[in-house]
Amino acid sequence: MFRSLCLLLVVCFSGCGAGTGTVQDVSKEAGEGIVQLRDLLVDSGMPLQKQAEMENFAGRYPVAVDEVSKGTLAVVWGTGIQEGSSDSAAIIAYQKDAETQGGWVIRANAKIEKLSADEFKNEAPPKSVAKK
Repeated sequence: MFRSLCLLLVVCFSGCGAGTGTVQDVSKEAGEGIVQLRDLLVDSGMPLQKQAEMENFAGRYPVAVDEVSKGTLAVVWGTGIQEGSSDSAAIIAYQKDAETQGGWVIRANAKIEKLSADEFKNEAPPKSVAKK
């Protein structure tokens, strides 16, 4: 019984640490808003069509919802997380400053990445008009 429990613990924890460091490193540097927005987009399970749909997630992701409302984060409405997307997946959300100063973006493959202003301009998503 003790061996089984030890084996179970080893199996559970052996695969748990691989991605954790990356997410933590990104969250510290990128900020809570962009990380929460990525998580919100993953949890929504479908592309959000308008800003009002984000209100359903305000309790769980308050910083993301607030920053989208203030305009510091932009969402490309009608796009969302697409499982199996490549590393060069389309930008579906971004820090508004990324347009001019570079900043963090969320790709359709759910990865958060930092781009320079020039890199952002080369990959810029369609202009996002907030739909209330």
